[in-house]
Amino acid sequence: VWISDGDKKQRMFERYLAKLAMIPCRYFNFGHGECPFFNHCYYRHMDLDGNDVEKARGRFQTGADGEPQLAKELTLFDFIN
Repeated sequence: VWISDGDKKQRMFERYLAKLAMIPCRYFNFGHGECPFFNHCYYRHMDLDGNDVEKARGRFQTGADGEPQLAKELTLFDFIN
């Protein structure tokens, strides 16, 4: 099915995103995993009780090849060694 009407296409896309937002994110795994898409994930991040969890914000940097890559989260241990 091809939709050429812009308003109709936008409504369909919004309904699609709303349905995705009800599906639990398999990477987040109810708080037992990490979602590589952070706050850009279309799926639901929730705990085992079904409560929504705020999506973490990912930080990206430009790599040597000019492509965006996920910035490594530094810890104190990284500076000690």
